[in-house]
Amino acid sequence: MLTIKLRRILADTPQAVIFEFGACNGEYTRAIFMSCPSIAKFYTFEPDPRNVERVAARAVGIAIMVPAAIGNITGKVPFYLASPQPNGEVGSSSISQFKNQTEAFPWCKCEGTVHVDSWRLDDFCSMNEVGFVDLIFMDIQGAERLMIEGAQRMLKSTRYIWTEFEGRTIDNEGTCYQDSSSLERILQMLPGWKVIEDTGGDALLFNPHCEGNPHEPADIIGA
Repeated sequence: MLTIKLRRILADTPQAVIFEFGACNGEYTRAIFMSCPSIAKFYTFEPDPRNVERVAARAVGIAIMVPAAIGNITGKVPFYLASPQPNGEVGSSSISQFKNQTEAFPWCKCEGTVHVDSWRLDDFCSMNEVGFVDLIFMDIQGAERLMIEGAQRMLKSTRYIWTEFEGRTIDNEGTCYQDSSSLERILQMLPGWKVIEDTGGDALLFNPHCEGNPHEPADIIGA
């Protein structure tokens, strides 16, 4: 579930603008929604065709569901389908090619490739007239650096990112997916951003130089 710190940030953010990348089964979609006092815009992305219908159903009245991946290309991209987890959930597919995934997770095998729609965040926000983002919540299985590459403009106007990472240093990244990023790599790509929470495989990042921030500085946790 969401950490106490992240829930507090959301609770203190009126008229939040939120992007969720990799909704999987929609569980976090609802948790994020329930943590916000009010939402201006909430977009949730899920590219796996096996999950799209369920996420769309759970997003009704909560978020705008976008059946697409997020990355550094706007258009069609290859999407590598993962086998289901032991509990039956499908949450390990990615636009990043598998590497030694089965060494860490023996059940996780690539079951084939399909082509899915993909967006650069900069392009999506331009088309949908989004100029500021309070939170990017992403669980995109090794495609973190691809998202960052495609969001150079919007990340200047983004307050927080919740992201997975693989290892804390560059020497420990890229074992599961071709583009897997360590926390060190992610921070290199986001100069000036600060880690304000680290759970071991996920981190909450804060942008102290956020441009166009509509919220008062006193309301920003992590400033």
